Amino acid sequence: MVPVEFHAIFALATFLALVVALILDLVDLAVGGMLAVAAVLAAGILEPQDLRSAAAEAGPTLSLLFGGMVLVRILTPTGLFDALGQGLVRASRGSGARLLVAFTLAAVPTCAFLPNATVILLFAPILLKACERMGLDPVPPLVFLVAVANSAGLLTLVGDPATFIVGSGIGMTFDAYLRGVSPFGFVAIGALLLASLVVLRGTWTARSAGPVAEEEVRLHRPAYIAAALAIFALQVLLFVWGDIEGISPPEAAFICAALGLLVIYGLRVESPGAVLVDVDWRTLIFIACMFMMVQALIHTGWLQGGSRLMASIFGERTALAAVAMIWVVGLLSMALPNVPVVIGLLLVVKGYLVEIEAVPDEALGAGFSSWPAHLLPVFVGMMFGATLGGNATVIGAAGNVVAAGIAAKAGHPISFMRFLRIGLPLTLAQLVASTLCILWMLR
Repeated sequence: MVPVEFHAIFALATFLALVVALILDLVDLAVGGMLAVAAVLAAGILEPQDLRSAAAEAGPTLSLLFGGMVLVRILTPTGLFDALGQGLVRASRGSGARLLVAFTLAAVPTCAFLPNATVILLFAPILLKACERMGLDPVPPLVFLVAVANSAGLLTLVGDPATFIVGSGIGMTFDAYLRGVSPFGFVAIGALLLASLVVLRGTWTARSAGPVAEEEVRLHRPAYIAAALAIFALQVLLFVWGDIEGISPPEAAFICAALGLLVIYGLRVESPGAVLVDVDWRTLIFIACMFMMVQALIHTGWLQGGSRLMASIFGERTALAAVAMIWVVGLLSMALPNVPVVIGLLLVVKGYLVEIEAVPDEALGAGFSSWPAHLLPVFVGMMFGATLGGNATVIGAAGNVVAAGIAAKAGHPISFMRFLRIGLPLTLAQLVASTLCILWMLR
């Protein structure tokens, strides 16, 4: 029999090796995740019940992301995103300030309900063309757009994978999130705008004398456009009021994805297979693998040790823990994908609160939702740190990587340091504003 100590060392070493490989860009996300899981499976660390637990934990997050990706892909053939982008460029009228404001107003509501990386994929090329026509350096506006899109994920429970993982992990409903957390998301966006006045002052003050808009985009298939918009509206309604009827956000996303595939097939726009091929399976596979790797760390006792460490540092000072979560998670999310960070730390924090007897042992289960009000800022701090920390670096979030790839193809490569010089001060301003929000919650 393999010693328990070997299992513990091997699981941690495998997880750390994956993290280092991702930071140094030595392996693809999905491939790295699969290799790490294959290693712990081969070592006999994960047992069948561990795989079932990981699948149960990962299911809601994967369903939500899958549904959002399918819906965005279904909306793409309508040409609505192209038309919206062209309208934003025309509205800028050659003004850098108008351009930033226009794309902010478009990205905020869109990214509150749809996957941020996919929205970046649609908007970034339009923004790049507008900057080229205006004679602007496109890198600062593109970094700004990414930061806005990521920050908008704080406005709803489903706006960002990290936010949903934490919120669903404590049994928070969509409506409760809107009432208790969303207002602070607007504060974070406001801090971003204020900081950008200094960091992107050249873009804010830029003006172009020539026209910047291209030919007007013509929309076709009015019946299909109406059906696609109706499905999107249905998803928003189910997100907001579905909890009353017992329909969770992942279920709502899956239902609307199924309806969207039915419409695109029924109206013969294209085959459902073409839509499904374009789903970002790479990200979904990576997230599923991260849930399994965290399960390996639970099985070998590492996360329980983290809970005891938190208890020794913070004790019953949960207010201090809440503030610390913003900065610890924020700093980690600058260098690591935020999904594995929050998956692991969510369980560490739950264990910490059980350790100090703030909640019963049942809180470690997925179905526990009776969290005392004074403990919620600890989890909200995790949401803000994970969502905003990624704005600092080019590898901090999926949308950042997507934007950098688009910029490189257009002849405007973004180096790690160039992104950091723009993104870091914006992120620090947002984390400071988030700290004030947590202190307000703790008053």
